[in-house]
Amino acid sequence: MPNQRVESLFRYMSGVIAGKPGGILVKENHILETDYTPNDVLSLFDLLFEAGYSVEELKTPSNKLFNLLHQALDRFPSEEIESDSFLYNIIEDNHRLQKILKETRPLILKLNSDYHAEDITAITGLVEQIQKIHNHYVIKENALFPVLEKNWPEHQCLKLMWSYHDDIRKTIKEALILLARPELNISRFNTVTGELFFAVFTILYREEKVLIPHILQTIDDSVLESLLIESAELGFAYLNREELKIPEQSPAESPAAGRSIRDGSVSLSTGKLSLSQFEMLFQYLPVDITYVDENDVVLFYSDPPHRIFPRSKSIIGRKVQNCHPPESLHVVERILKAFRSGTKEEASFVIKMGPKYIQIRYFAIRGEEGDFKGTLEVSQDVTAIRKIDGESRLLDWE
Repeated sequence: MPNQRVESLFRYMSGVIAGKPGGILVKENHILETDYTPNDVLSLFDLLFEAGYSVEELKTPSNKLFNLLHQALDRFPSEEIESDSFLYNIIEDNHRLQKILKETRPLILKLNSDYHAEDITAITGLVEQIQKIHNHYVIKENALFPVLEKNWPEHQCLKLMWSYHDDIRKTIKEALILLARPELNISRFNTVTGELFFAVFTILYREEKVLIPHILQTIDDSVLESLLIESAELGFAYLNREELKIPEQSPAESPAAGRSIRDGSVSLSTGKLSLSQFEMLFQYLPVDITYVDENDVVLFYSDPPHRIFPRSKSIIGRKVQNCHPPESLHVVERILKAFRSGTKEEASFVIKMGPKYIQIRYFAIRGEEGDFKGTLEVSQDVTAIRKIDGESRLLDWE
């Protein structure tokens, strides 16, 4: 059962969504006089999602709520964060982003008075630096969020945060498109960068005032140490790997640890391979593979040197629905439903990532009796394939 503090927050949020006057709701629910905790906020969003509110319905009201709660959350006692730990590096990544944002502001203001081509070039470079925040969000979405889902009974707020990540990514792209045009639409650029700064600082605050304080109270140091190792593999936004003090992995944590028999073999209907050979095949296939079982749980992913989409060990055992941003969840659910019912066997998409074209294909996996056994995701860079015209029967090494 939610406590009285969470219930008061729920009444405020549901009232705002219903269009009731905010000032009255604040007074009726004693929002400004109550000391709320990070856990209260987490419980609130679980309650809101369970009540059927969507991500989009919650975004604007949540911004209003955090504006009211900042004093209470600022008062919440902070625990010391160990230097060079996972959380320390998350915060340091944020600090470096804030320096870039601070440097960008005066140049954007200059655009509204008198600017030159070199100012556009400088701003473009800084926005491209801001775009690196994508790496920070990849760490959260692929390493941190799976851990929180496993350890926190109330974690649906992560859906809202992931949606903000995607909003920020889209806004940065639009800003760069505007800067690349011969004539800058200053009015639109002001709007876009205003939205960008607001959303970025919104996420920074929620990370450091809600997520991190509750992580410190609930997640073991050993788990956070593993997260640092995974994050170093994925790559922080603004921290170089050389700056990180990465803990040494014990043999039990090494990539080979998952092998039940180190030098055993796998006998298949079409051949026999040692476990190391079997693993190498997945390393060298020119595709990324992810297998999700019949219960929608991620069991396996291949890890070639140049993955198209980032993956981390934390997704193993995670529900596939939680591996996708809220905006695309309905597509995932539709595919799984069609595979499970037997009405479809394959789904295919092609997306553009910079200069590359990426094909993503989903296949229904079935047993000998046709029963559904899961879903295989295969992603491939098809840029070169799209350019093929005619035959090429001769070796082109020369």
